Amino acid sequence: MRSRKTLATAALCVPLLGLTACAGAAGTASDTTELKIAHVWPESSPVNDAAKSISKSISASTDGSLTAKVFPAGQLGGDVELNEGLVNGTLDCALVNHTTAGIDPRLGVGFLPYIVDSFEDADKVFYGDGLIAHQNREVLEEHGVVALEFFENGFRSISNDEKAVSSPGDLQGLKIRLPEIAVLLDTFKNWGAQPLAMPLPELYTALQQGTVDGQDNGVVLTADSKFQEVQDHVSITNHVYGAGVIACSKGTWDKLTPEEQTALKQAAEEASLEQREASRGDIASSIKELEDAGVEVTELTAEQMDAFRTDSMNIWNDYSDTFGTELIEELRAVSEDENG
Repeated sequence: MRSRKTLATAALCVPLLGLTACAGAAGTASDTTELKIAHVWPESSPVNDAAKSISKSISASTDGSLTAKVFPAGQLGGDVELNEGLVNGTLDCALVNHTTAGIDPRLGVGFLPYIVDSFEDADKVFYGDGLIAHQNREVLEEHGVVALEFFENGFRSISNDEKAVSSPGDLQGLKIRLPEIAVLLDTFKNWGAQPLAMPLPELYTALQQGTVDGQDNGVVLTADSKFQEVQDHVSITNHVYGAGVIACSKGTWDKLTPEEQTALKQAAEEASLEQREASRGDIASSIKELEDAGVEVTELTAEQMDAFRTDSMNIWNDYSDTFGTELIEELRAVSEDENG
């Protein structure tokens, strides 16, 4: 573990696993460590606010011994690259969609369609000691990634530039960009769409050029990403509740003192709560922003939502081997209880 001695000589900063320790002329480390925290979301998003909140919090609670620089909007790569960096130890920390890197197919379980239908229910399942949160922590740990807490990407909706979507049949033949998550890709195939996996930073251009007809994301991210400039329709399908992870590579984590680890974990937990509150508070204004830009926003009736739900239940059966029959049955019980 590095020395805490403050050096009078000029500091020299050297990178180590993406983590930067500042060392003096004699090579003895000083009392400041800077982490790199990356994500793919826009700078205007609640996710970026959460990353900045973590940076500010750890600096304050450690008296500056631990700091962080935030790299938003895919500056260090898309979700796949960020996940690989966490696993390989070449990236310190990230707020990332942990299901997209192909780390482990079990991480896709949270993307089964219609597990929950309210934010209250999502908080019980996807955060803290919730069923999916617990499972994801254990799987990530197996791959050298320390999950500090999770953050919200919201209930996913469907946008496109062709027509309003109010039933699974309306998706027939539409080219829809999705994150590289097998269960989500198969869900859209089941509905008759033509799904195409693509990193988020490439999506605006793909929509603009017509490479894809549409995409699925929460309305907050859709508005923050300015997709209303290249999309005419948004349907509030709420087909999946999306959560990402606030995580660090184990290599970085193990180099921190116990006090710094505590500060970082507490900062992540606080940022998660703040981010969820901000994201949920932005939904109404994001819908208005979309509508003001000329987007037709379709809010599905209960019957229309049930049609999507009913038409996706076979996906649960298809993935029983991947996620494990026991976990699937536990989630069925939770989903039936939460969805009434």
